[in-house]
Amino acid sequence: MKTINIFKAALILLMGTFLAISCATEPIEDSIAETENLAAKANPLANKTTAQSWADSFEVNGKCYCKSTYDHGIGNVKVGDKTVRQICEAMKADMQKALNGSGKKTYYNTVQCGHEPAHTDAAITGSDGKKHPDEVLCPGEVGSGIKCNSRKGPKWDNDSNPAPSGGPEGYTFAANERGTVTVSGTVDIAYGANGKFNFLRNVSKNTACTNGVFKDPIPGTAKKCYIKSVTPPTNPSGGPEGYTFAANERGTVNVSGTVDIAYGANGKFNFLRNVSKNTACTNGVFKDPIPGVAKKCYTKAVTSPTTPSNNITFASPANGTTLKSGYSDFYIKANVSASSGRSITEVKLYIDGKFIRTERVNPYEWGHNASLRNETTGLSVGTHTLTVEALDSAGDTNRTSTEITVTQ
Repeated sequence: MKTINIFKAALILLMGTFLAISCATEPIEDSIAETENLAAKANPLANKTTAQSWADSFEVNGKCYCKSTYDHGIGNVKVGDKTVRQICEAMKADMQKALNGSGKKTYYNTVQCGHEPAHTDAAITGSDGKKHPDEVLCPGEVGSGIKCNSRKGPKWDNDSNPAPSGGPEGYTFAANERGTVTVSGTVDIAYGANGKFNFLRNVSKNTACTNGVFKDPIPGTAKKCYIKSVTPPTNPSGGPEGYTFAANERGTVNVSGTVDIAYGANGKFNFLRNVSKNTACTNGVFKDPIPGVAKKCYTKAVTSPTTPSNNITFASPANGTTLKSGYSDFYIKANVSASSGRSITEVKLYIDGKFIRTERVNPYEWGHNASLRNETTGLSVGTHTLTVEALDSAGDTNRTSTEITVTQ
């Protein structure tokens, strides 16, 4: 009996050892699947099917290119010493060739073909019902039927895609966009990139390098400011060279014969050409060339008036038209014609110097239907200046003005 019990004990011990070994191998295999399952659960976008529209970059023949709309501010993120936008602008020509080529294209959710940087904005709804940053959780390949992943391609070769730089001929770098141009003496300032610039002339004080100061010459591109030293104007009258003082701001320029009129201060002027009647020296007539500064009008006699490149007259209203306060309907129409061989590209209306709207197709009219009545109504009691400005296909601009009065 004792022998049998010993045998049973040994058998139980042997079976236990076998079971322990068997049970020890199964969880090892199961743990891989369980780990993958846990990883999928940890990523709420794991089962999200991607789309090619997610792409910020693409790969062809082992090289990474841009395909970004710069959403979520990614264009301003730096990769090395350049921004994403700068790098993409620099490789634009090569990128287009790659897109048009026949090589296999693989698209990636983030820039640099699946590598960082990635935006962190919560944009895509996951399995938990919450929005998550898809580029962080799914930085890799995207396209029809492809699920969230981290498959990555090559990074950009930044050395072969340098950021665009350089100002106009004779100008030197002064400030990055949103910086400040420090001015010593008098300078001209160019603002822009890639050969497209807006300018300020004869500047003698520190100036913000912003769209607000210069207007944007190349939207969607990082810009810089460049300066060139200039000899300041020496005309003792304060006007452009060859012009003489005619009236202070809000005064009247008395015209005898035909003159060109300059309106402004500190080297910044707007002009009216071939004027043969008395003209108000106001922002409403000329537009403000230098806001916040007292301006003056200066004239220069024109002995042989040139024919304007485009001719403008008011078809409606007649000069001196009177409207009663509270009027609900006011129609403005301009007749505009270009000189031989040219065409009119755009016509703008200003009321008291405030831009109203651009017309690009004849007839050039404003306030002509119910949906546009508000652009010409609501003027206060007093005299108002209407100015039409026409631009032709050669880039020449001409302007003419008329006055109306609103009474009680």
